[in-house]
Amino acid sequence: MPLILSILILLISASVLAAGETPSEFVGHWVPQSASCQSDLALVVGQDKATLRNGNKQRAFGDLNFCHSCEGGARYNGIVV
Repeated sequence: MPLILSILILLISASVLAAGETPSEFVGHWVPQSASCQSDLALVVGQDKATLRNGNKQRAFGDLNFCHSCEGGARYNGIVV
């Protein structure tokens, strides 16, 4: 699970593309390095959402926000706390 969370954090915070557009290099079916492609543990990234899957359980996250300034993402308004 830590691997998938790390990938999700990178996905959300490391991109410099326009908001709402998932970078093509992240789109796909991601599994732990030591697992086969049919692993029950996976991160499925689409154009508009990312889905964490663990066996029969899954959780989808939409409205992805990609970081442009690394200060607060696409909705950054200049205020740093």
